[in-house]
Amino acid sequence: DSTVLEQAITDTNKSAPEQSHWIEKYRVVRYHQEHYYYRYLWMSARKLHHVHIPGGNVRSQIAQGRKQMVENAIADGKSPVEIEKLIRSWRSQESGN
Repeated sequence: DSTVLEQAITDTNKSAPEQSHWIEKYRVVRYHQEHYYYRYLWMSARKLHHVHIPGGNVRSQIAQGRKQMVENAIADGKSPVEIEKLIRSWRSQESGN
């Protein structure tokens, strides 16, 4: 959709500069209104990957809870593959699969 622009907020939350995966809040502009969402990012083979954390915007309790679950998974040492699988499971739950 050409009306949707996304831009990362400059104050991404990384616990350490060498960390290979993290969560950031990003901005989407739709019809001249700003909306903020969470996404999970990770580095793999010098390439940056990201996936939206479903559950609504950053004010949503669902999105906040899922963000916390991803932060806990990162803290527990889960791999990016495991975390991406967790996030994708939320997508399939929302679509009714």
